[in-house]
This record gives sequence, C-alpha cells and structure tokens, in this order.
Amino acid sequence: MGKKSVAWTDQAKADLRAIDQSTALRILHAIARYLASGEGDVKRLQDIEPPEMRLRVGDYRLRFYDQGDTVMGGPPGSPAPPRGYQAGGGQAGYPAPYPVSQAPLALLPDSLRTAVTFMYAGAAYTLVYAVGVVIVAASIIKKNPTLAVTAGSRHGTTLGGVVALTVVLSLIEIALWLGIARACRRGQSWARVTGTVLFGLHTLGFLGVLANAHPGIGLTKVLTTVSWLIACGAVVFLWKRPSSAIFRTARRR
Repeated sequence: MGKKSVAWTDQAKADLRAIDQSTALRILHAIARYLASGEGDVKRLQDIEPPEMRLRVGDYRLRFYDQGDTVMGGPPGSPAPPRGYQAGGGQAGYPAPYPVSQAPLALLPDSLRTAVTFMYAGAAYTLVYAVGVVIVAASIIKKNPTLAVTAGSRHGTTLGGVVALTVVLSLIEIALWLGIARACRRGQSWARVTGTVLFGLHTLGFLGVLANAHPGIGLTKVLTTVSWLIACGAVVFLWKRPSSAIFRTARRR
C-alpha cells in the first residue's frame, strides 16, 4: 500500500485524550498498522454512502472514510467526522492528526513521559558538554598552538586528539539517548532493557571516577554526577508501573 495520511478534527484529539492512556495507545497502534499495511479488524459498513469503514480495537469501534492516500473521519467537505462508538453504546473519539507511527508524548503516562524527558535532557547535556570541551580546547590551543600537535603525555596523547575523541563519543551518546527515547515512546521493550544495561555500565564508570583520588578532577566528578543523575532518573521512571503497562501493551500487538 502507498503511504497514507490521516485527517481528524481537534474534537477528535480531545476525545482520544479522554480515553485511558493504554487504550488510546492501542488505538493509535492499530491505526498505524492499518495505514502501513491495510491490516486490522476492518470492514465496510453496509448501506452507507459514501463507503464508510469500521476499525475495531478491543471494545472500541472507529468509523472512517478511506480515500486511498488519505483516511478521513468524515466524507469530503464534511466539517466534522462521525464519532466512533464503544461496544456498550458509549461514544469514543477518533485519533487526531498525529504521526501515528509513534504515540504522542501527551498521551503517554506521566512516568514514561518523564523518562523520555530525562533522555532528551541527557542528549542536550551531552551536547553542551561536548561544545564546552571544544570551546575550552580551542581557547587553550589558541594560546599554545603546539599543544594541538605535540605529545601531551608519555603515551603520545595530543589535546587535539582528546577533543576529537570527545566529540565522536558525544555524538554516539546523543544518538543513543535519542534512539532509545524514540523507541521507548513506541513501547518497544528492547529499548528499556538496552537503556537499563547502558545505565549499569555508566554506573560502573561513575563509581570509578568517584573513587579516583587525583586532586585535579573535581570538576569531572561534578559533571559525571550530573550525567549519572539524569540517566538514573530516566531508568527509574521507565520501570514504574504505568510505564510497564505501556510496554506490555505494545508486546501484545
């Protein structure tokens, strides 16, 4: 199938937010699956023109119009779409114009939303740290140009080499923060496990820095502590019960 887009109303957005979060996520995932492959519990409703479709998600029914490259909540030109309905007769809302490949951050439980926010903070902190290293190193090299190309220790490490390594490692770390955050928003369990394992490795490095008695690394200890606290916050909120419910729901898809 070609790539489809979704057109829903602002009222539909409010309706979806009124549904409990785990159910809303199931609805979004079901729509994403239908858009990508045409699969799902979908049937055409009888004796309705223009042709109207029904997508079933658990106890909810979503009614819509499939116009090929666009899925609409109402017929062309209609100012408002028909509402969905629940099996027991209660009305349910339509998903609004979200990118349905991932759940909107506003629909995630508070714990998972906080965890993702911590991850974004970790990526931002890493970027600021890398930029800071480059600025400080550039200032030092400007005053002492030979430091960029001469050996800085008996192991032959140069200041320029340290800066380059810091930048490369920072870019990798930022990619990990953002990649894991995105996967966790989608409820992918491997991302939570991977993030937890990386946090464990980070903790070992953090303890090593704290145990170092060298008098000149006080600032390094402070910066490492801040980084560890951000990572710790992300992991703690990832494993809270509401977050776990989202990952369990995604596994059942």
